[in-house]
Amino acid sequence: MHKIVVDANKSKFSLNLRELIEYRDLFLILAYRDLRIRYAQTFLGLLWAFIQPLATLLIFTVVFGRAVKVDTGGIAYPVFAISGLAASGHTLYLTY
Repeated sequence: MHKIVVDANKSKFSLNLRELIEYRDLFLILAYRDLRIRYAQTFLGLLWAFIQPLATLLIFTVVFGRAVKVDTGGIAYPVFAISGLAASGHTLYLTY
């Protein structure tokens, strides 16, 4: 049996890695459940979570990398585009 001690002097932001490792199965189950529920209504299911960003990257690469020839400062355009897509996707996730 575990004994829980609440200490007012302890920092609120301490990271207890032992507890995270102990409950990793719970985190994995909850993450899987969330993904399964989110993509349950799509035709391709969870595979859609990988296909959608790759399709967007392909379209951006063809349109802006080849047709418009955007200057990326020597960085390969797919790397340039995926970093922008990741940043915008994270911002959208935080604000939606």
